[in-house]
Amino acid sequence: MPLVQRSHLIKLLGIDLRSLAFFRVAIALVVLNDVFARIPDLTVFYSDAGVLPRAEVFSMHSPYDLSVYFMAGSAVSMAILFLLHALSAVGLLAGFRTRLMVFLCWLFTISIQDRNPLVMMGGADAYLRLLLFWGMFLPLGQRFSLDAALNPRKEQDPPLLFNLATSAILLQCVIVYLMTSAQKWSMGIWRDGTAVSYVLNNEIFAKSAAQYFLQFPALLTGLTYVVPAFEFFGPVLLFCPWGTGLLRTLTVLGFIFMHTAFFVCIDVEFFQFVSIAALLLFLPAWFWDTLVPQARSLFVKTGGGVPDGLLKENPLPARGPAVLSALISWLKRFERPRSEVKVVPAWLTSLIILLFFTCVVSWNAERIMPSRYRMPKISKTICSWAHLGQGWRMFVDPLQRGWFVVAGTLRNGAEVELLNDGSPLTWEKPELISKHFKNERWRKFLFRLLGNRRAALDYGIYLCRSWNSSHAADKKLESLQIVLISKPTPEKETTPFRKHLILEQDCRSLPPGKQ
Repeated sequence: MPLVQRSHLIKLLGIDLRSLAFFRVAIALVVLNDVFARIPDLTVFYSDAGVLPRAEVFSMHSPYDLSVYFMAGSAVSMAILFLLHALSAVGLLAGFRTRLMVFLCWLFTISIQDRNPLVMMGGADAYLRLLLFWGMFLPLGQRFSLDAALNPRKEQDPPLLFNLATSAILLQCVIVYLMTSAQKWSMGIWRDGTAVSYVLNNEIFAKSAAQYFLQFPALLTGLTYVVPAFEFFGPVLLFCPWGTGLLRTLTVLGFIFMHTAFFVCIDVEFFQFVSIAALLLFLPAWFWDTLVPQARSLFVKTGGGVPDGLLKENPLPARGPAVLSALISWLKRFERPRSEVKVVPAWLTSLIILLFFTCVVSWNAERIMPSRYRMPKISKTICSWAHLGQGWRMFVDPLQRGWFVVAGTLRNGAEVELLNDGSPLTWEKPELISKHFKNERWRKFLFRLLGNRRAALDYGIYLCRSWNSSHAADKKLESLQIVLISKPTPEKETTPFRKHLILEQDCRSLPPGKQ
């Protein structure tokens, strides 16, 4: 291969170590956000006292499921595991024992996802575990980390890292956008210019800001074509060999702007957080060596300031805060010298990465061409064991719109709304349906009750048990109904919402062991 082509390949498929550190911090924050967002539902979603006891999971789970959360079922045990999950994310954030921490983050992430598949968020959860998986093969702690401060190198590594691992994680990010774009173009609502309007009209996702943009139908029609086009051509710009620094930076900023706009208008924040973290990997050396110093100079001229050491190749600022210096000194007392012996040879690591990435490509090829290609069984098995399965159909299909009412009848005759902590029952449409759901996982869970009688029954039993254990005799729950009030999209605004009874549960005659 000619030298110029090889240098282009290194530049396009390499990752600046500063960008890698930036990504490490961002993905650790995403993991922490994921843990903290799940804490309020620790008992209901993840303990044996909740809607899906482990026995139920074992009866439905795949042989490929792997979960440390299967080890115990009490709320206290779950709280301890949540704490360990969060601590591994904090370790990754600080860059302390980074390779171990990114492995633990990956292990805890796939574990919490396998513990309750009813609250999985599809693309968002898949993207997070994929980024953590590929991150295990990357030196995430080379810059701006406690690892780098505790073990300073005599000679600095070159700022650009290029190997099969950098290629795999960058191409994985590109696959997400290309697959999403291809599947959107295959659907009628994206080809006829109405998709964005339908998404913003769908109140299970739409935030209040969406109402503002609905006033501009011509803009929404244009965006319906622009979004999938940018998802397709954006990756092309990311790998353009000419003007790479400026072009790649502008493309990254364009994608971040797109995800920020999604965040403002629709209630799928978690996917936007993961996507923005992934985009940081593409920030080129030009961003750090040219744009950041210029921005710093401008900031200094306007009265601000950024520590010089933060922008240099030093792992941490040379003159850090006294607390940080004291922490590093204390940690050095427990740090063993690094061994120079490599446990896994580089060629074997490269072979493993190549094997896994081939499985990823095969998996996506089957998704995009199901009638023409079937992935080999061995590839599917490898992908499944490593939790590399993925499907990128964000807002591809027409979506149902509506809200849920869980109507409870008490022994004293009162009727309460159990989804709203026992407030007086109302069948009126919420002012903003997206705010009716506690969070994204609750929305996923409730809609998955449709067509899943077992899950609906377990949820009804949980509601009966949890309510009656905390209320006096005259306020005991006698029966409940789980009702979906909805209409499909796309449909005219004048089409009425209809009630769909999902479950009718008598709380006075629960199955044995469920009282």
